[in-house]
Amino acid sequence: MECRSACAERSIPTSRRMSSSRRRALEAAGIALSPELVRPTEHWDRATGAATTRRLIDDGVAFDAVFALNDTLGLGALRALGEAGIRVPDDVALIGFDNIDEARYSVPSMSSIDTGRDRIAEMAVDLLLERIHEKGERRPPRTLTPDFRVVGRESTGFAGGG
Repeated sequence: MECRSACAERSIPTSRRMSSSRRRALEAAGIALSPELVRPTEHWDRATGAATTRRLIDDGVAFDAVFALNDTLGLGALRALGEAGIRVPDDVALIGFDNIDEARYSVPSMSSIDTGRDRIAEMAVDLLLERIHEKGERRPPRTLTPDFRVVGRESTGFAGGG
């Protein structure tokens, strides 16, 4: 099975971790990743998402989905796809990452990975308060991971757009 999903990535630690996770998920599903679909970007904004998607289209690379490493890139990609007459999700599915409010209001509404920002803030405050109230020897460092979730909206074929 082959994945024809385009993706923009950036060479910073967060992007490298996300790209590594994406590669592992594709491998686990038995899906080959086509290197011509991975597009490096310098900036993570709407203009870059649109420009990167236009280059992908202009290069004649066949793809059926776009995974943007943040919703802002995804909104730019959505614009470029529409300008090119490519219907989302009929021709190309699109999903972003970080579930910003604007994703709910794009047309079509954009699916996203919700990173659990509210839970991250709660954990940070809890850890800070714990540290402030610590007496004696400090607790050793630990890693806490919030739950991520897929928020399906119209850009991947889910009805409703909420």
